[in-house]
Amino acid sequence: MDGQHASDFLNTANDWGRSGVASNLYEGTTTLTDKYVNEGQTNSVSTAMITPNIVSSLDGVSNDGGDIDLVAGANITITPDDAGNQITIAATGGTGDITAVNAGNGLTGGGTSGDVTVNVGAGTGIEVAADAVSLASNYQDGSAYDSRFVNESQAASVTSAMITDGQIADADISSAAAIAPSKISGTAWTSANDGAGSGLDADLLDGQHASDFLNTANDWGRFGVGTDIYEGTTKLTDKYVNKADLDHLDASDGSPASAVYVDNDGNVGIGTMAPTNLLDVRKNQAGYT
Repeated sequence: MDGQHASDFLNTANDWGRSGVASNLYEGTTTLTDKYVNEGQTNSVSTAMITPNIVSSLDGVSNDGGDIDLVAGANITITPDDAGNQITIAATGGTGDITAVNAGNGLTGGGTSGDVTVNVGAGTGIEVAADAVSLASNYQDGSAYDSRFVNESQAASVTSAMITDGQIADADISSAAAIAPSKISGTAWTSANDGAGSGLDADLLDGQHASDFLNTANDWGRFGVGTDIYEGTTKLTDKYVNKADLDHLDASDGSPASAVYVDNDGNVGIGTMAPTNLLDVRKNQAGYT
């Protein structure tokens, strides 16, 4: 062909893929897929193919051809396990920044080193269990509890012995309270305990009984209690002439005043308070008709 013999050409029987005619490529008589690892080929790298100590950098720390050591910090342990192909990193407790545990109010225990325990102090009436704090049984609701304390609104529960002397004020007593005299120390006044035999001294004034004094009902003006002075039931002004008015007489209705007048010489004036004769009668004087 074109001056060449057939022996000058490759054929599919002995090309070994060199001219791309075959579907596999060969190196010698071995296909390349049997001799090399394709990029991205899964399960193709065995442990025998990995060179020992090939890792030379860890988190930015490099030591080509050497080891990179892990260093345990405070309260940390690092345990290599070559046979198990693993490294164990663990925390180890430690004290941290706590230097002491102090028991505050109501607590006991505590300490400054090692493991410490703080307990709740069980005071009077308090019970402390592993997971609860509660009232002691004799302080809980029930007969034992009620015998120790007064429940709110419990009737007839406060006795006189429980009340401190002088603590009951006027505001504490209802205006509607019906307090019997027998409940009050000493003798108390009531409408049923009044007058003679009441045991009260309210009828005495400076040691004097009421009967020792005049009152408006029977004084009749003797001590100025009344506005008028009486003789019996008649005003004295209606019965007598005032001593200061003995020199004259008023009209019966009071007008004119001094209707009859007697001067120092015994002269009598009617209608005048300046008589000039033993009997001086005048008319049409001022105040007279």
